[in-house]
Formats: sequence, C-alpha cells, structure tokens
Amino acid sequence: MLQKSLISIIIIILSSYSVYSNEAIKIREFKDRFANHQKELIRFAEYYNNIHDFNEFEVSSNMFELAKSAWTYADIFTTLIKIYSLVSIDRDRNAIRPIIQSDVKFYIESLDESIGYINKLITRTHSHEIEVCGTHLQEDLRRFQQYLQSIKLPIKAGN
Repeated sequence: MLQKSLISIIIIILSSYSVYSNEAIKIREFKDRFANHQKELIRFAEYYNNIHDFNEFEVSSNMFELAKSAWTYADIFTTLIKIYSLVSIDRDRNAIRPIIQSDVKFYIESLDESIGYINKLITRTHSHEIEVCGTHLQEDLRRFQQYLQSIKLPIKAGN
C-alpha cells in the first residue's frame, strides 16, 4: 500500500515537473532572444552616445529597456510556473492560480504597451539597424504575448 502511494506521488511530481520543464524550455528561448536584443541595443546605444547622436542613443536605450523588461517578465513567469508545478495539493493550486493569472494578465498588458511604444521609437530613428532591431524585438514581444495568452494552468496536480 505504501509503495502504491509513493509511486502515485512520484508520478504526480514527475508529471508536474514535465509541464514545468516544457514551459521552461519555451520561456528560455524567449529569454535568450530578449537577452540578444539587449546586447545588440546596448551596442547601438554606446555607439551613438560616443558620436553624440542623442536621438539614436535615446531610441536604442529605450528599446534596450523594453527588451530588459520582457526578459524580466519571462524570468518571473518561469518562477511562477515552477512554483505552480511544485504545488501538489489541489486546494493550494486553486488558491494561487488566480494570482498567477493576474500576473500574466499584467505582463500581457505591459507587453502590449511596449509593442506600441516601439512603433513610436521606430518612427523616431534614422538608423536602419535600430529600425530592424526594433522590428525584430517587436515581433518577439508579440510572440511572447501570444504565448502567455495561450498558457492554461492545469487545475489538478499532475495534469
């Protein structure tokens, strides 16, 4: 009897970890993309600061901050999913699910604002490179936003 209970608990833990693991891999891809955008945009900001083109410096710096925020949202979301996957009591999952859903809604709305702000920044830049980088960042923000909108938290542990 104890062995069956132990096996059931292990199966629940492994299934929860599998859900977390699959989501963590997807989120890691977004984090990597946002980190790459940050590297590229900080390089532009440093270049334009050195040549005293403060418009391009400001545009690339602001885009950098948006990429940094998106990376942070992805990082926090990874933690939320991990916590959720480790909670094995359905009553506790039901208690934390609305909190996570509220946070995800906030991230989705913030990403929407970032996407709109990038449009404004793109119209201000005279640099083709910053425009292209901003467009790619905007596309990745949209993909991340769509991904967050598609997340369905399992109601029962192990689902």
